[in-house]
Amino acid sequence: IISGSGFGTPTGSASIRFADGNYDPASGIKYEVLATSDLIVSWTDTEVKIKVPSRAGSGYFSLVDATGAISGSPYTLNVFYSILSFNGSGTTKQSNLANVNGLGGYTMMYSSNMTAAAIATFNRSLNTWKEVSGLNVTDGGTTGSSSATGDGKCVVFMDNAANGSPLSAGVLAVCYSFNSYCLPSATNDFRKTEFDVNIRSSYSTGTITFSYGPCPPSTSTIDLEAVLLHELGHGLNLGHIISGPQGGVNPPKLMNYAVSNGVKRVSPDASCYQGSLYTCTTNPLVSFGSCTSSTSIAQATPIIDDKDECPLVFPTTPTSQGTMISFDLAHATSNNDGDPQYTNITCPATGTAVTNNLYYVVRTDAGGTMSINVSDFTVFPPEASSCADLPTARITFYQVDACPTGQSFPFPFACRSFTGDGPLTSFTGLPANTNYLLYIDGYKNSKTSFKLTFNGDAFPIKLERFSGVAKTSSNELTWVIAAFSGVHKINLEKSANGVEFTAISAYQGDFMLNKEYVYNDMKPFIGSNYYRLAIYNKDGTIQYSNVVLLKRNEKIKINVFPNPVIDKVTIAINTAEKQGTIHVQLYNNVGQLMVIKTTNITEGINNIEIKTGQLAAGSYKLIIANKEQEVIKSVNLQKL
Repeated sequence: IISGSGFGTPTGSASIRFADGNYDPASGIKYEVLATSDLIVSWTDTEVKIKVPSRAGSGYFSLVDATGAISGSPYTLNVFYSILSFNGSGTTKQSNLANVNGLGGYTMMYSSNMTAAAIATFNRSLNTWKEVSGLNVTDGGTTGSSSATGDGKCVVFMDNAANGSPLSAGVLAVCYSFNSYCLPSATNDFRKTEFDVNIRSSYSTGTITFSYGPCPPSTSTIDLEAVLLHELGHGLNLGHIISGPQGGVNPPKLMNYAVSNGVKRVSPDASCYQGSLYTCTTNPLVSFGSCTSSTSIAQATPIIDDKDECPLVFPTTPTSQGTMISFDLAHATSNNDGDPQYTNITCPATGTAVTNNLYYVVRTDAGGTMSINVSDFTVFPPEASSCADLPTARITFYQVDACPTGQSFPFPFACRSFTGDGPLTSFTGLPANTNYLLYIDGYKNSKTSFKLTFNGDAFPIKLERFSGVAKTSSNELTWVIAAFSGVHKINLEKSANGVEFTAISAYQGDFMLNKEYVYNDMKPFIGSNYYRLAIYNKDGTIQYSNVVLLKRNEKIKINVFPNPVIDKVTIAINTAEKQGTIHVQLYNNVGQLMVIKTTNITEGINNIEIKTGQLAAGSYKLIIANKEQEVIKSVNLQKL
């Protein structure tokens, strides 16, 4: 919607002019939508409603009135991604991917004039779209066809005499799209029936040197895989957009109208990724009409790493010792609107291409050292492992408490890079309770996957588990330590309400990894018993484990301690309800009554003490009976 005044009438030379997505904005070339176009929804003297054309690129636009007077827009139009459209019988609509082959999508065939190297390069590009976006394409084998014919078969071929005129100078490849529709065009959706890809060859005029990959191209060659990923983007119904290069080298967005020598861009960016999800998603609302049996494309399941964007929430608790996180740069994108500026990724800030990246945040506990170990380092495709310029993953560390604004990241705290498994150089002197944002990217668009394990005394203990079970006469607690550093002692704590905890056991010294620690609480409460581990670090900080709740169903629980006894014995009676009178009797080993005590028991915990200092050493029997003189507990005591 364009609002203003003095727009006149939609007659004469009246039009809306956009930056043309097919050209460099510096060229001044505009894409014009005449006021009589069906893209114009309405035109009044104060407002124009227009459907943005596929050729429109980001930038300022202008309105031309019927007299030819030009008014420029005060703001730029941001075209995040472009969807290709088609005009049928005077109606312009977006093209839709369809189930053309009856298998959910399209069948791709390879011309017999394709070299094995070119086919391998094309397959890598096609698989990227299939995996990241769920594009449904079936391999149809080879064909003798070497041209775009509109016969319903999707063919990739090298430019040749059979397909007519050679590609123009500077044109690297072309994707030809064929569309169809049922009448009436105003009420039926348009479908893409075929897309063919023509790759520049020696038949074309001019000299272009391709690098077939998967190794990075030299500064004097064009990466064919990057070209084909772009052209297949058109096959997915994505149009050109305008996104200038970073540092004159790397286009922040794949569907930018041009690519440069030496650029390897074989991963989608956020723009074309979101656009491809839109075009590849199965749409049951699409209706192609009665002249065809085609339905919407059946999208395969997309694969993308869940750390593809900077996290919205940073942790408030420390990262656990031994935390292992998987990263998949083979299924990652970039996002020019959220990523660091290319000059603040390396140490020193020399500038680098931004192609595929992931994010993760770690938080220290105590001040100290952080060490990172790389494991399961895998390269995609495997043959890239033999490149002279080895596939490399990089980590850039930013000391921040929230995601910085895209293109406005601070200077890195530190940088690391690696080409395989093994430990990275440790970080020392880290402050306590500090967040570090890890920006992880593939150098020269390296596609790798790996795991990072975080250790060091900057992180607290890591428990593999802490659990418990209520047994007949006790509560059994067990725990296993997976990793630890800087731990002074561990207390097992207990609570009746889950709020006020008291230590019931302490562990100090050299802790053992992967050992199952066991503690039996012989004095459990009636009803709810809450347990947790309190971990005391050497720097004075304390961390707590998860809380284990064990519930007991007894109405009364009696514990007698200590046993053996010296000066006195305690009878702890824990009851869920008032019990009334309780009789306690102590007999020696010949049956003589030595002590008798009667008390009133109320709800909760009741402690009864019997002095035994005057008794002779030997064996005794303690009898506890209710008010009806029924025995509810009998204990054999040993007096020392």
